[in-house]
Amino acid sequence: MLRLLMACALVAAPLAPAFAEGAVETPTPFSILLDFEPLRASAPDAEAANYPIWLESVELPPPANGTSIARLRLRALPGLSDRLLLRLFFFDRAAETADQIDPTGPTITGWSETGRQLYSAGPLGLGLGLPASESLVIDAEGIDYLEISVPNDPHGIILRQALVASLKAEEKLTALDFGGIASLADPFTREADILDSIGPLPEESDTFLFGRVRAVLHPGPVRLTPGGEASGTVHFPFHLDSVPLLAMVNFSVHQADPTAPLQAWINGAPIGNVAVQLPDLADPAYLAAPQRFSATRFRYAGWLPAQIAFPGRHLRVGENVLSLQIPEEASPVVLHRLELQLKNHWQKL
Repeated sequence: MLRLLMACALVAAPLAPAFAEGAVETPTPFSILLDFEPLRASAPDAEAANYPIWLESVELPPPANGTSIARLRLRALPGLSDRLLLRLFFFDRAAETADQIDPTGPTITGWSETGRQLYSAGPLGLGLGLPASESLVIDAEGIDYLEISVPNDPHGIILRQALVASLKAEEKLTALDFGGIASLADPFTREADILDSIGPLPEESDTFLFGRVRAVLHPGPVRLTPGGEASGTVHFPFHLDSVPLLAMVNFSVHQADPTAPLQAWINGAPIGNVAVQLPDLADPAYLAAPQRFSATRFRYAGWLPAQIAFPGRHLRVGENVLSLQIPEEASPVVLHRLELQLKNHWQKL
């Protein structure tokens, strides 16, 4: 039996939809979306009237020794400030090498007024060189203030926004023999972060369950850039001893363009577009990228689950190759934890 944390309220879009004149803005009394750039340019205290009751103030001191800091002072309100969702939107600086996971992003700490550290997480990020977002669940009991610090950020430009929401617990049930549900219900119906987005990473050896074989194609991360080598295409070879009835590829994708899905091939034959599970359009992780001669495009600054299923007849005994290509009009993406599932004949089919 698990306990599922759920955000108390959603963050509404800043403008009412054009087709719904007089639409009522969704109230968010227990959540706040902090936009750090305008807050640094003005007095943060001027926004205090719009803070949830459990948030006393936001302090943005000048960067010291190259480290920028955002300090959130909390009020102790049992039932409202016990557990908080902190989702950070930041630029995930590139690692020194393409295959190196080197987090250099924000670090979060929680402190009492007496200087006792009660919480620590980070640094966040994977060294992707792209905008990113990550979520944390913070047990805030006893914490008087949270500090978000970013090293080597003398101008305070790495950290863009922070969504902070009060959480409540709801009981959920899960079968003992199978993978558990995500530990957090995202307020924008988004799947959990990368470690939970497609379940646990399969073992190095193949696993079998009810006629399904599950195997790792590539642990990732893999960067895919439009117009790069081989026209923005990446190939994943694998070997089969028999042809399945049905096949499916699952992975996580970072920086997905909702209107420019990845295209997939098996052994040089097209099998269609990769489907990405997109969250609510109110999610602040949607980044607008204005185009000079065309309509504004969007990309999602975070991890989303992606998959494509295809008939087993596209495969053959022996060597096979899965190819994924990014459209020319899309932004660079990163793929992570690619797995292959094969449905075979079994006694109860």
